[in-house]
Amino acid sequence: MTLVLALTWINDGAAYLIGSTWGQRKLAPHISPNKTIEGAAGELAFTI
Repeated sequence: MTLVLALTWINDGAAYLIGSTWGQRKLAPHISPNKTIEGAAGELAFTI
C-alpha cells in the first residue's frame, strides 16, 4: 500500500514538473485549465 501511494505521489510530481517546464498546449482547458498535453504525456511515460 505504501508503494502504491509513493508511486502515485512521484507520478503526480513528475507530471507537474514536466507540464510546468515544457507544457505549451492545454489538454482540456474547460475541465482542468492548467493541465497540458506535455504533462500528461510525461506522466504516462514516467509511469511506464
